Amino acid sequence: SKNLQYANTYEIPYVLFVGQRELEEGKLKLRDMKSGKEEGFSVKEVIKRLK
Repeated sequence: SKNLQYANTYEIPYVLFVGQRELEEGKLKLRDMKSGKEEGFSVKEVIKRLK
């Protein structure tokens, strides 16, 4: 997607996905742009990881 291309171009280390599924599950999807790994985390967990 254009957003992921943008993140790669500007070397943004993480991308956070917030969609309908994530809201229903109460988890956000965080992608590490170096490894490509995606994991679901609560809002508090995302804040801890990004500090």
